[in-house]
Amino acid sequence: MNAETEDIAADKAEARTLYAAHRASAHKAQTDAASRLADQLSTLQTALPEHIRAGSIIAGFWPYRSEIDCRPLLASCRQAGMITALPVTGEDATPLTFRRFSDDTALISGRFGITEPSETAEMLVPDIILAPLLACDMRGFRLGYGGGFYDRTVASLNASAKKVTSIGAGYDIQLVRHVPVGAFDQPLDGMLTPSRFVQFDKDR
Repeated sequence: MNAETEDIAADKAEARTLYAAHRASAHKAQTDAASRLADQLSTLQTALPEHIRAGSIIAGFWPYRSEIDCRPLLASCRQAGMITALPVTGEDATPLTFRRFSDDTALISGRFGITEPSETAEMLVPDIILAPLLACDMRGFRLGYGGGFYDRTVASLNASAKKVTSIGAGYDIQLVRHVPVGAFDQPLDGMLTPSRFVQFDKDR
């Protein structure tokens, strides 16, 4: 690890502590955030009509710690004719995989204790990934927990025949001015909050 990488790692560790506290405060204060996030579906459909439509595969996440709850949004997606999925976390240094998620999906406790679909659920390749985060800046760079799972996933899918649109999902306070960026970090295409959808400049 060179000095620059050590500096970035230290900056990220400090930022994670700060933004985890901010997210926890928002989670405690905004008890209606999940329903308000679901109300943003029409905004997403207007902004991304080629991606958010009947038949699209939308991958969300099961809320962990103080992450925003996107399950009501996924339910709204299903009502609009979309197919929804949840991530399955594998070994270190591997991309996420995704399995179909609906009201009757059998669920298990996966790696890190995060709820995920069992092996009986159909494996899918998403068109849209809703990603949890600690913070995201206006360049689209996301601060996660440090495992690199989402970065590997986005890079892997975008290198394949099927491109993916990645959108951060979180509280308004999580959209910040700047987050530390490493060499392998993949920028998001947008950020969805209970009050708005921000689409990032593709030429950033």
